[in-house]
Amino acid sequence: MDNPALYGHPDHYSTRYQGPQDAGGIHRNCSISNQVYYLAIEGGTNRTSRLSVQGVGGGNRDQIEKVMYRAFTLMMPSDAASRPRAWSRSSPRATSTAPAARRSAR
Repeated sequence: MDNPALYGHPDHYSTRYQGPQDAGGIHRNCSISNQVYYLAIEGGTNRTSRLSVQGVGGGNRDQIEKVMYRAFTLMMPSDAASRPRAWSRSSPRATSTAPAARRSAR
């Protein structure tokens, strides 16, 4: 999802949906993690934060899949829907596989 806003969805925690529908945005807000995944693979700039990242490319997609899976299954607390910022801040450091990806690419 290069631009979740095209579909009326947030791309950043600061623009997350917090209303009464969709259990507070449980489905609508998944576009934030979709944006993370997209940028990790393709690279680009988040339109809300204006932060740019260099993607790892499609050839390393399996590494990013592992990072995202680990973040969602091992690092996210059971009450994450009520406090996503806490786990999202810790996930990149704790789940980084960049050094491993560089070693395996050689």
